[in-house]
Amino acid sequence: MKLNDITVNYLAQFCFGAAAIAFTPVSGGVTAGVGATALVALFHAERKKKKAAAQLDSDKALSQITAKIADTWRDNLPAEGRHEYLKQVQLAEETLHTALPYCTMDYATLAGTTTEGAGKFPDKATNLVMAQLADIAPEAFGQDAPDLSKAFARDVIQSAFMGAIENEAYFSKFEPQLLLAIAEKLGDIYDMQVALKELAERNYETLAKVDARTKKMDVKLDQLLAIVGSLALKRAEEIGLNAKQIETITLSFLDQQIPTELWGEKLVEGATRLIQLEEDLARLTNDEVEIAAIITLAREAIDRGDIDGADQHLAEAVRRDEEAGEKRLRRAAKNEGRRGDLAMTEGRYIKAADHFARAARLIRPFDAEDRARLKHHEANAAYERGILDPERKSLDRSVSAYREALKEWTRDRVPLNWATTQNNLGNALATLGERGDEQALKDAITAYRDALKEYTRDRVPLDWAMTQNNLGNALWTLGERGDEQALKDAITAYRDALKEWTRDRVPLDWATTQNNLGNALRVLGERGDEQALKDAITAYRDALKEKTRDRVPLDWAMTQNNLGNAPRVLGARGDEQALKNAIAAYRDALKEWTTDRVPLNWAMTQGNLANAFETLGDRDQSTEHWVTARNHSLFALEEFTGRAPAYEAAARRNLARVEAKLKAAGWAPPEG
Repeated sequence: MKLNDITVNYLAQFCFGAAAIAFTPVSGGVTAGVGATALVALFHAERKKKKAAAQLDSDKALSQITAKIADTWRDNLPAEGRHEYLKQVQLAEETLHTALPYCTMDYATLAGTTTEGAGKFPDKATNLVMAQLADIAPEAFGQDAPDLSKAFARDVIQSAFMGAIENEAYFSKFEPQLLLAIAEKLGDIYDMQVALKELAERNYETLAKVDARTKKMDVKLDQLLAIVGSLALKRAEEIGLNAKQIETITLSFLDQQIPTELWGEKLVEGATRLIQLEEDLARLTNDEVEIAAIITLAREAIDRGDIDGADQHLAEAVRRDEEAGEKRLRRAAKNEGRRGDLAMTEGRYIKAADHFARAARLIRPFDAEDRARLKHHEANAAYERGILDPERKSLDRSVSAYREALKEWTRDRVPLNWATTQNNLGNALATLGERGDEQALKDAITAYRDALKEYTRDRVPLDWAMTQNNLGNALWTLGERGDEQALKDAITAYRDALKEWTRDRVPLDWATTQNNLGNALRVLGERGDEQALKDAITAYRDALKEKTRDRVPLDWAMTQNNLGNAPRVLGARGDEQALKNAIAAYRDALKEWTTDRVPLNWAMTQGNLANAFETLGDRDQSTEHWVTARNHSLFALEEFTGRAPAYEAAARRNLARVEAKLKAAGWAPPEG
């Protein structure tokens, strides 16, 4: 692959790549430690191959760069004070190797090092890494550290950054998130400063233009469709989507960082929504020729898969209708709501929420009922984004919008709409509660119980069962934190849900509730109730009767992991066969919970295996089992480090504990 000067100047210097197109979003930052050596791609690839025991190629490359510069420095140190200078170089060399992997830099910041403010690359990028090194290792690189140590580190980092420019292998491995960050920085070059990211969402051709100078695009349509899955694609086609519409929607999922395991489900949801919108537009009559013509253009754009074009046509219809009185304002609100439906189709949930909110404002003077409906849609859209984002802003917006809807959708006027909104409000509050807001969790339980006042078993049995399951989830979260009565109430709620969510009637919902019931029973069992542990194992095995590997592979893996947790507790109490069963279940989970698909889940299961093997080692004082436990902890840390602080801390504690046992037994890790 031949790169021209412009590509080198703007892309080569970014130094970051991915071992393959890694569609599962990561937590906002990339490791600058090896990134600073332009070796993140190799680092990422080798970690996924689980080379825990062997030295990684990228580690070797970092060592080679450092050693080469150290040799140059040693050759040029002055004779006077040489011994002290050598000590400073050695300190810097050793500390760099351990400290650099803990430096992180988000994509936007990295992209900005070549385009923003004073200074040039790689000086700015080097300064960012040096600032983090000063915090991580102040004795070597902080304000009071020897100047020579800091100068040596700067030389290593800057040389490594510049080395990336000549390493073309990395330019075929850009992650999509970084590509979009770069695109935003290059907007003026392509005369698309504001619209470039929007265009990149729309279709593969536009995204390819951003990287046209490389003559190579690694984000292939077939890769995207493979993530969606054949069953979901077939269902979307059956609903009525054409190939261009599917392509547009999946590319938007990529840019919106929708977790890849949700793509199939979200594509089917989007297909249903888009076809309903097309049918809505087809039925539309209009007494004004110009508006009718615009609506026709919107329909035609949807048929072509040009969702952005359809949105622009509807926006024009809104603008023209707003210029007239009530009749047009009502119509403007409908078209604004349709824009929300379009945005929902592509997973652009905040944009959808904004459209629904604006539609609600337009209709407010004329139709309180329709305003409540639109506020409910706004809340749903914000909730969809909120469950994906670590910040609570979208969830708070969702809660607020649901409560606004409830001001019009009262229990007396529209009891079932009121119950639906109470249930959905409970979902948003429960998500906040799961993240630590205990008052929100208690409010969620209240909302679910309110919903059940109208969602009765006799009236709407399946909705009653759904709400019982949701109530069980909120109570389980509270119970897991120590409230034993809440835990028992959760078990009751799950068992109630199973009275209507039967295997024959709704097999996957039945299986989901069996899994949830297993979780609650397991927690109760961990607190001493051995029968509850055995009942948990039965519930998980029941769930696996419908959550099969072929049918729902990721859910199957989740349930296998859960199935491992319950017998592991029994194993810790002396049941060796249960412990072996736990290990078998964890290994089954790893068949689908892979590093490429769900890296943090993979790491979590590695940590569970580490605990199981440590328990085996404790029982028979087996160095072999402790070594296996140590290896699994190391595997877990490959993904947790820098991405999941709480899990990383737990894995490090487990690793330290098992290494202490190995040391006491006289075992030492192999060199190299």
